[in-house]
Amino acid sequence: TLERVFGFLLDHNISLAGLRLVEFLSGVVLIAHWAACGFFLLARLKSSRADCSDIVASDDNTNEWAPALAECLWEGTWVYKQIHDGKLPIDGGVTWQHYIRSFNWALPTLVVVVIGDVIPTTSPETLYAFLLMAI
Repeated sequence: TLERVFGFLLDHNISLAGLRLVEFLSGVVLIAHWAACGFFLLARLKSSRADCSDIVASDDNTNEWAPALAECLWEGTWVYKQIHDGKLPIDGGVTWQHYIRSFNWALPTLVVVVIGDVIPTTSPETLYAFLLMAI
């Protein structure tokens, strides 16, 4: 158990500073993960309300319909801005790419209160960023 590990380290006069640093950084990464998931959720909720039924997805030529579908789905969100700025693929990318970009927003925002190349664009995204920075 963890208690035995700490006991062993203390009994042998081994500094706990490194272990405490790992514990702290793990907490920061966990909170950044939650913040990233929330940031992506805000964009996803907005995209789920988009009516993109007029864009026909055919397997023949993905390059024609995929950018229009991505624009329809993500318009007005930070994901759309990332697509427009070339940070996400023109077809909008896949969920893990969105997560990496949202984590790229969350970690610096929480650690140094700065917004880098991923910025909130809608009012709910901006309010979410403000609340995380205020905490």
